Amino acid sequence: MSTAQHVGRATDRAAHLDRVKVLLVAAIIAVHGVVGYSAWEGAWAYQPVREVALATVTEMAIGTLLLPALLFVMGVFFLVSGLVVPGSLDRRGPRGFARGRLLRLGVPYAVWVLLVWPAVVWAPRRVAGWDATYWEMFVGAEPFLDAGAMWFVGVLLLYSLVYAAWRGVQDRRGAVVGRAGPGGAPVGARSLAILAGTVSVATALVRTVLPFDSHQVAELQVWQWPQYAALFGLGVVAARRGGLGPVPGTTRRAAGRMAAVALAAYAALFATVVARGLDPTEVFARPVPAPEALALALLEGPLAVGASVWVLALAQRRLNRPLGGRAVAVARSAYAAYLVQGVVLLGAALALRPVPVVAEVKALVVATVGVIGSFALGSLLVRRTPVGRVL
Repeated sequence: MSTAQHVGRATDRAAHLDRVKVLLVAAIIAVHGVVGYSAWEGAWAYQPVREVALATVTEMAIGTLLLPALLFVMGVFFLVSGLVVPGSLDRRGPRGFARGRLLRLGVPYAVWVLLVWPAVVWAPRRVAGWDATYWEMFVGAEPFLDAGAMWFVGVLLLYSLVYAAWRGVQDRRGAVVGRAGPGGAPVGARSLAILAGTVSVATALVRTVLPFDSHQVAELQVWQWPQYAALFGLGVVAARRGGLGPVPGTTRRAAGRMAAVALAAYAALFATVVARGLDPTEVFARPVPAPEALALALLEGPLAVGASVWVLALAQRRLNRPLGGRAVAVARSAYAAYLVQGVVLLGAALALRPVPVVAEVKALVVATVGVIGSFALGSLLVRRTPVGRVL
């Protein structure tokens, strides 16, 4: 997700940020379409009522790719969000920015959590013959006020409001806070290493209480907040001081090495767990100081920080071409696509339910229809309806 991050009009931001946003939103939608047919409990709303299941070898292959991605992909969104937030606040002021965030993020989040998502969860269960009411899906949700994929929007709203409040305090004190822009000292390898180490230690401490992939009220994913807060903060500081615009070559290479080493260590950890005949999702979900859970927490800092900065640098180098008219429209609809993905994905899964084909085929079709349909519906909402003023 939001993937969905702070999504302004495409003309307001660098083209590479819009392209990163579109690619990651599309990837997240596709993954949700696939894992609905997996055995991973709670992976997606369709999973409890799936009529066919992915083969064990397919699940293993997907899990091998998805677990490390889970450790950094959403961090990229928070980094990008942090990069664009200061400029927006400079233009609107703290109060105007906070009001805009409440309208753009808070209103869709509230409507989704209180009305849409319970219905989306309820519908496939009714089709599958479950004796459950819409109200039971709402009050009995686990976690309470389950937000589905919209958890990202809720966390981003919280971070944005905290930043706006801090800026408001600085303004009242008369503190000088420079406007966002380039020209500051670059973010170096040493700074990235310190940030990665801080994230690792903080993550390990948090997971003594809230283990990996645990559930909190509103599905806020607090177990990964050290990473999210650090990368959002890095984006804010970099936007203010210009340290990542663009990412220096030495920093890019250091970030890539950091991520590669962490990924290799994760692969060794994963292989060791599997070789012992254990389920990685169960082992990693144990509270720290369980050895495997502790190792995973310590790897998260260098993997998340290194990969996020490396992806940003790659996008700056490869994806910063001017957006054409169609690309602008796609970028403009990415937030809306993230919002409506649940409706499109579950609708596609239900339509395919009576078709007698294997889960792998259904997963591929649902993922494809989900991406195309979500962006198409999102574009329609943005261009043709009043809600486009918010989205």
